[in-house]
Amino acid sequence: CVTEKVTKRLFGGDDTGRGYIICYLGKFDASMSCVLDGQSLDTTMGLTPLEGLVMNTRCGDLDPGIITYLYRELGKSSQEIDDMLNTQCGLLALSNNVSSDMLTLQ
Repeated sequence: CVTEKVTKRLFGGDDTGRGYIICYLGKFDASMSCVLDGQSLDTTMGLTPLEGLVMNTRCGDLDPGIITYLYRELGKSSQEIDDMLNTQCGLLALSNNVSSDMLTLQ
């Protein structure tokens, strides 16, 4: 199991159950958290829902330069860019607009 291997590496081979990697895969969003002794050490979440993992229609982490590229090269407004990154990316874009639903894509 990949998660088990990563957990052992993060926690020095600790098999005492003190360290966990928690993966949340919701209907519209997803996140991961690294927990040791009940305290969160790190998380994939950020200031806005865009940061972190790819989600149904949200892009997840990306190169910040994409914002100015979309503005400059495609003439998109800040509102159009925000709408695009929140509603037209993620699984929906990766599936070539087939679906943002993981059950449909499996």
